[in-house]
Order: sequence, then C-alpha cells, then structure tokens
Amino acid sequence: MADATTSIKKKAYRMDFSDAFKGQMIVSDALSITNSTIEALKEKAVLIMDLEEQLDSLVYHTPLYVYKLSYRVKTPEGLKLNEVFAYVDSLTGVKSIRESQSDREEMEEDYSKIITKSIKTMGLIDEINSLDEKNDEKLKELESFINSL
Repeated sequence: MADATTSIKKKAYRMDFSDAFKGQMIVSDALSITNSTIEALKEKAVLIMDLEEQLDSLVYHTPLYVYKLSYRVKTPEGLKLNEVFAYVDSLTGVKSIRESQSDREEMEEDYSKIITKSIKTMGLIDEINSLDEKNDEKLKELESFINSL
C-alpha cells in the first residue's frame, strides 16, 4: 500500500496543469456523488424509523367504532328521517362522519400513509443504487487516470 501511495505521489509531481485539472475534476465528481449518497442514506434511515413507528402503531391500533346516527330533517313534504355514520376511536375521538357506511375508507387512510412512505423509501433505495454505480464508474475512471500517468 505504501508503495502504491509513493508511486501515485511521484506521478502527481510529473503532471502538467491539464492532467492535474482533469484529476481534480474526477475526484470532485466522486466526492459530490458520495455526498449525495450520504444524504440519501440519511433520508432513508429517517423514513425507515418513521415506517417502523407507524407499523407499530398499526399493531396496537385502537378499535374503530361505528355509530349510526338518525336525525329528522324538515322538508317541504314534511319530516324526513336521515342517517349518518360516525367513526370514532378511543385515541383521536371522532375520525369522520359519512353519509354511507364504509369502514374500509377509514382503515385505508392509516395504511395509505405507510404505503406512501414505503414507495418513497423504495425510490430512495433505487437512487442510492444508482449513485453507487456512478461512484464505481468514477473510481474506475480515477484508477484509469492514475495508471495513465
């Protein structure tokens, strides 16, 4: 390893300005890619921690109670009986009031948040993989540049 470092240093002293500039640009690009990778990894870690927290909350999800509420409305034809459905849980209270009974919509709201974050996490993983490939290419370019000196 020390021999390789010494060899690179000797080659660096013999470089002209254009070679030095080219080497600097390759290293600068590689560092930029590495910084982007680090930022994407940080964002991925935050998303994964948030996903785990949301998944835990679904495991201990409070029951959803549905109440059918009937009320009268005065119309030109006389009194009319209407119904609405109230969705209530013990943590947040009333979640919503709907004209039709659809437990599915209320439950989907909680799961859709997790799905959205999962999709974003998968996108970040693809971005990280792409950045890794670009970084590998830059390192090969740098190695080729050093060997050509």
